[in-house]
Amino acid sequence: MESPKTESFEQNYGHVGEKVILKIKKAELIKIKEELKKAKDNATQSWLDSRPLIDELERLKSGLARAQKRHAATANDTVMISGLQSELDTINASIESKKEEEVNATKMVNEMSRALDQLREEMDGLKRYTDEKRQSKLKLKRVLRFRRQRLRSFQLALGAARQEAEAYGASAAEAARYMDFFNSEIVIMESGCTDSATTTTTTNDHVQLGHEEYQALRRRAEEKDSIATWRVSVAEKERLAAESSRDLAMAKLKELKAGKSRLREREDRERKVDNNMSIGAREDQEEDDHENVIIKSEEQNNDDKGDIDVNVIPPPKAAKEDQIRSVRPRRSKTVNKKKKKKKNMVAKKESKSIFWQIKQCFLRNIIRKLFG
Repeated sequence: MESPKTESFEQNYGHVGEKVILKIKKAELIKIKEELKKAKDNATQSWLDSRPLIDELERLKSGLARAQKRHAATANDTVMISGLQSELDTINASIESKKEEEVNATKMVNEMSRALDQLREEMDGLKRYTDEKRQSKLKLKRVLRFRRQRLRSFQLALGAARQEAEAYGASAAEAARYMDFFNSEIVIMESGCTDSATTTTTTNDHVQLGHEEYQALRRRAEEKDSIATWRVSVAEKERLAAESSRDLAMAKLKELKAGKSRLREREDRERKVDNNMSIGAREDQEEDDHENVIIKSEEQNNDDKGDIDVNVIPPPKAAKEDQIRSVRPRRSKTVNKKKKKKKNMVAKKESKSIFWQIKQCFLRNIIRKLFG
């Protein structure tokens, strides 16, 4: 067995060896760090020295790429030209088809407008016929109503006159009868005053009455007289009512005549407005036809020129107007006068599309429906 001293010595020796090794390792690490730092400095310096060369290389690469692109573009010029030519041909074909469609649409619109005008004329004729029939029917009804009212007034007046005559006759008969009766009563009373002994006897010609019977007969006569006067007043009121109804019928007849005259004036005004609208529509149609002729002439000139050229200079206005005059069809004298008045305005207008013409046609139809 080893002693404790030897064990402690060995431990101390082991610690000293480890410290020496650590110092050696540290020295080596420090040396390695310095070498790494020097290498890093050398690398950064070399990179800084090579930076202009790198920039020059990038510039050369970009120039090479541009040169390659230019070369590819010059190589593909023929392909692009052929593609553009085919596209131009398709565009020209589509333009021609659109022009043909526009011409067909204008023809269809013109046919529709003519058919609508014809239908409108027929409807106006039927409307005038029905209006005339209705006016004649209303006139006959008014005449019949007026004659019935007049007959009724005459019947009422005749009935009132008859009742009045009957009342006057009845009142006259009653008055005569009561006068005779009163005269007989007076004679009886006078004979009773002279001879009081024979008050209960009667003669063969007179009737004896008391005071109460006399008053009753008097009241009855007054009542009959009042009834007769009432009948006369009722007949007078009926006569006045018949006259008032006759006056009312005459006033209504005058009012109907005035309304008829106003209706005729309004129809005349509407007829004038319709004539003005038809004249305006006819002028618009003539302008549209003239513009279609101009468009067709321009299309023919473009077809004669061949392919489309971007640098083509348009012809002057004088030559264009001469061309328009040569293409314009012959018309009647009145139409030529109108065209001469509107020649300057038509020459300045642009060619209108089919959509504008359809819009104008619809607007004209709406105006005709509103004011027709």
